[in-house]
Parts: sequence; structure tokens; C-alpha cells
Amino acid sequence: MFPDPIEAPDAFGEHLKSLDLHFAQTVFGHYQNRPIQSNGRFDEALTLEWCERMDTLLGKLNRIGNLLLTNEDVVGSLKTLCSDAVATIEGQLDTQKQSDAAKVRKREEEAKARAEEERVRREEEESQRKLAQIAAAREKLERTMKIADEQMAIIHAERELEAKKQALSEAQKAAGMDVDDADDDEGSDSAPEEHAGTTKKSSRRQKEEGRKRMPQMIHETPCQNCARTNESVCSGPVGQACDMCWRQKRSCTNGGHRRPREITVKEEPKSPGRAAGKKRKVYSTTDANPIGTIEPIDDADADAAQPVGKRPRTAAASASRVRFDGVSIPKATRKSTCTAKANSKKDANELFARLGQEFAAVAKTCEELAEAFN
Repeated sequence: MFPDPIEAPDAFGEHLKSLDLHFAQTVFGHYQNRPIQSNGRFDEALTLEWCERMDTLLGKLNRIGNLLLTNEDVVGSLKTLCSDAVATIEGQLDTQKQSDAAKVRKREEEAKARAEEERVRREEEESQRKLAQIAAAREKLERTMKIADEQMAIIHAERELEAKKQALSEAQKAAGMDVDDADDDEGSDSAPEEHAGTTKKSSRRQKEEGRKRMPQMIHETPCQNCARTNESVCSGPVGQACDMCWRQKRSCTNGGHRRPREITVKEEPKSPGRAAGKKRKVYSTTDANPIGTIEPIDDADADAAQPVGKRPRTAAASASRVRFDGVSIPKATRKSTCTAKANSKKDANELFARLGQEFAAVAKTCEELAEAFN
């Protein structure tokens, strides 16, 4: 009998030494140096090296054991011990490898999951950023369109106002009234009349351009003047009179008051003596052939006394009646333009009424001329 190599490894080693089984001692010594787990893990390189070394020693022990028939039981027990140790260690190493591979796969799957979550998060952030950009662009476009619509409405209102101004100016001119475009301040009396008028118009144009450059606004409630004349738009600079009141030199209920104009009474020069009327030829409107002669007729009451405060009539004004080819033509109903400046600030309805009267008088005169020609 021999000692148990598992329970008494030292005694088993001494027994092998006593039998002079030196190679068996080498194999048993390699068995005793088998790898041990550290923290539940084998060192893979050292473990594989130990297993390969043990396989080599067992192969040599098998060849030698056939020659040691007397110690066959001892050698057989050593072979079984070493073979079981190699199988156990290799099995544990395979289990460790599988566990490591599973952990690696788990880490890879977790990394993929985190990467996928990060990708989804980035896509959501990118989508939200694009939606925010689209919303900002849409809001900017709406603001731009709103501003453009407001500008177009302002331009349309300005065009309507300008058209009404032009119509009123044409109506005043057709009615024989002088449109007062002069400024509040009078020019120098010593300057020529034409130069003074140009200076006044230039000054008024500069003031009008200055008003256009100021911040503009459209009043929600028309002023009294615009409401009376049925103006569709009451607009002007902020805090000042509207354009219609400023043009007509009136106080505006929407802001701005014009100071009253100081009226300067000038002495009119005495009218020169009555000039002798001259006959003049009347030409056709279709060709250059004369169709008759026209001569002025002095009124019987030309030398009658004029009312106090009235301007004396000149020779041109006194010759208010004419004779065309011997036929007397009645006085024209058109009033003198010398009083137009004083009455230039009249209501538009009154101006259009006067315009209708003038057209009626012209039509009547034309009918009488046609009868005279016939």
C-alpha cells in the first residue's frame, strides 16, 4: 500500500523517492505547482502553459509506465491524479472564458444601446432645432408680410389723398381761383412779384418735404375739417396738424394749431384813365382764317360811384361787355380773380357749386354765340 496523494501529498512524494521513481517525482511536483484562482479567476496564459506541460509529462509517463510493472499501481494512481487535475482546470478555464465573452457581449450590447439612445436624442434635438428655426422663419415672414401690407396701405392712402388734392386743385383752377401755395411769412415788398412767388413756393415746398420726413401716423378719428369734406384718410406728422388742415392753414382737432394770419392792408394804386377799346379779330379753332371782329362796349354807368372800401375798376375790368360782328354779348358771370385769394379757404362743396355755375354761364354764352352766327 502507498499513501493517498490527495490526503498526504508529502508522504506520497517520499514514497515515490524511496522507489527511485525520479520521473514520477517530477510529474507529481508539477502537479503540486498547478495554478490557483486569484479572486475567482485563472491567469489564462499561465494556466494554458501548465496544462500543456502536464500533457507532455503524462505522455512520457505513459511510455515509462509500461516498463515499471512492479510499481504499476503507484504510477497509475499518479496518472489518474494528474489527468483529473488537467481536466478540472481546463473546464474551469473554459467556463471563465465563456463568462468573459458573455460580459464582453453584454458590455457591447450596453454600449450599442447607449449609442442608439444618444443617436435618438441627437435626432430629437436636431428635429426640435429645425422646428424652432422653421417657426422663427415663419414668424419673421409673417412680420415682414404684415409690415409690407401696412406700407402698401399707407402708400395707397397717400395716393388717394394726393388724387383728392389734385382734384381739388384742378377744381379751384377751373373755377378761376388762385391756389394759395404761399407760406405764412410774407416776402419782401421791394422784390419783384415773380421772384417773391418763387421764393414762397420754394419755402413751402421745403416745409412740406420736412413734414414728409417726420414720423407719420393715420388718425383713427378724422378731424373736423376732414370729416366735413368727407376725406377718407386723415394723416400727418405725429403731434402736428394733418395734411389737409396744414394745406388749408386751419387748426386741426387731431393736433397742431395754426396761428391766425395777419392781414396787411395795402394801398392800391389809382387806376389809370380809361383806355380806348380796340377791335380784335376772332379766328377759327380749326384753321387760321378770321371769322369776325370783337370790340369792347363801355357801360353807361361806368363812371358811377363805387362802394366804400371797394377796389376801383380798371379799364380792362370796365370794358366788361363786348360786341361780336355788331351783336352785343352780355356780361360774363365769372367773378374777378382779384377776390379769389381772399376767399380761397372755402368749402369744397361751395367750390364745386361755383364750378357748375361757371360751366352753365359758358354754355349759355356759347348758345348765344351760335345764335348770333346763325
